[in-house]
Amino acid sequence: MDGKMKVGILHNINDIRCEESEIPKIQSDEILVKVTCAGICGTDFERVLKTGTWKFPTILGHEFGGEIVEMGNDVKEFRIGNKVVVNPMVPCGDCKYCKVGKFNLCDEYDYLGSRSSGGFAEYAKVKYTNAYKVPDDLTDEQIAGIDPAAIGLHGIIKGGVKIGDTVVVFGAGPIGHYTIQWAKHIGASTVIAIDLRDEKLKIAKEVGADYVINVGKVENVLDEIEKITKGEWADVCFETAGSDITVIQCIQAAKKQGSVVYLGTPHRDITLKDKVFESIIRKELKIVGSWCYHFAAPIHEWIVSIEEISKGNILVEPLITHRFSIEEVEKAFDMIRDRKEFFNKILIYSGGN
Repeated sequence: MDGKMKVGILHNINDIRCEESEIPKIQSDEILVKVTCAGICGTDFERVLKTGTWKFPTILGHEFGGEIVEMGNDVKEFRIGNKVVVNPMVPCGDCKYCKVGKFNLCDEYDYLGSRSSGGFAEYAKVKYTNAYKVPDDLTDEQIAGIDPAAIGLHGIIKGGVKIGDTVVVFGAGPIGHYTIQWAKHIGASTVIAIDLRDEKLKIAKEVGADYVINVGKVENVLDEIEKITKGEWADVCFETAGSDITVIQCIQAAKKQGSVVYLGTPHRDITLKDKVFESIIRKELKIVGSWCYHFAAPIHEWIVSIEEISKGNILVEPLITHRFSIEEVEKAFDMIRDRKEFFNKILIYSGGN
């Protein structure tokens, strides 16, 4: 397809613009997706405002999908007009992890929206193996929610959440909200959400949290958790905020032989005092990292996420607070930078909204 398209492109730190670019040419194993909308992830905040990307300029955006408008000659699994969601992680296929299906641990992966062009664009070219069909009645917003939902599901699986568990989720942003929903869907009996913003905790309650705690309104959050759990503490604690404080509180709130799962990425050094580290040993805690998602047998977390969002078991709409057109991408990140108003999940619409 020839022509121009609008893109949200990062030229340098604090320099993201809407510009015109050539519609990408696809290879034989690729599809061209007409992007409907894309979610702004917390990692996009960091890339625009602090760290940059692997190279400049880069078209950002990795939570997206849309409609197939062109296909390479080797693509047989799809048809023009199919609605798809795009998995931004492109594994090498050759390393020792890829060979056993652990693609999220690939040594040489590419990643749409940071290492190569992503979904803040009217069109995106994608390897067909990184696209999954979605039901026709799935909304554009639900499609954009599949990626973060899969991240939440991966954490739940890594933590081994089971029926009857008590779960504490530190950080009630979008990943925290999906983690809450998966925990309740799997059968956790009590889910406690922790955050500093009442607005985020309101969403947490709406999507299934049994209890919410605003840490700015209590003397000691651990005392509150102890009261709610009647001294039993948590079977599994999830850290989704990347905060140096909550990294430690997760350890303190977990019961003996409980699990602590880290999904949030901290952006400064974290120091564990000797007593905190000793508690890991004495309580025989299981400390788990959770990176992205699993997209191979035995559990394809993207497919499960598509199915459960389609059924209405995992909600997307309550998380959305702002919508911007692709032309307003700079305005969206100005709002994030200024932090003068509350925001949660922000969407960028390529077709205008």
